[in-house]
Amino acid sequence: MLEWVKSHWGATLSTVALLFSLSGMVHQYRLLSLFSVNISDYADIDDFIIASINLFESYKYIGHSNLLIAISLFPYLSLMILRLPVAIIEFTDIFLHSISLIFRKFPYKSIKVKLTSLSLKIREIRGKRAYYILFFLSIIPSTFWTSWELANIQQQNIVFLHSDIQECELHLRGNLPQDHTILQNVRLITGLNSTMFFYQPETMLSGSVYSIASSAIVYSECSFLPFPKD
Repeated sequence: MLEWVKSHWGATLSTVALLFSLSGMVHQYRLLSLFSVNISDYADIDDFIIASINLFESYKYIGHSNLLIAISLFPYLSLMILRLPVAIIEFTDIFLHSISLIFRKFPYKSIKVKLTSLSLKIREIRGKRAYYILFFLSIIPSTFWTSWELANIQQQNIVFLHSDIQECELHLRGNLPQDHTILQNVRLITGLNSTMFFYQPETMLSGSVYSIASSAIVYSECSFLPFPKD
């Protein structure tokens, strides 16, 4: 597998970049839809290209769910699943060889033949192309599902302030150059190339969503709120 990656590194990098961009758009779509925003009304091609940036930023929420950690790591664990039996066989071989040095009549040679045969069969399975194709196919649903669930967790954190959330004071361009509208205590949801999205809580269960053109924001003062509000 490593030899194939080395000889096709361009295709590998392109595939990885495409996967993360698609996963980033899944995350953005889900997150904005939870705030009743249709991403197709605002997104352009640039947002697809840089979607992975927001996805990586949201990965700080992955520790909120043990299941999410397990699902996101599943493809990579599955890649190692056939390495573990080989390691066990190698350890067993060393252990039995040590016993044979103490007990001369111990049938180490016959056991070693069987262990070697078993190890070769496992290595053959690991070397088959279908095994690696299955690995790559398992990455796609796992990554998309992780992105979807990260958006769910992030939405809960924004609304109920369960963890690090940016709370901002926005100064918006008004009708006159010196005229500014100020929005206070708004929480950053996410941003696209042309539009930023903010949530302003009104009650414990509801609030207003602002979609603001990036060009309309004169400046903003944002700070992280690391602890839940009482």
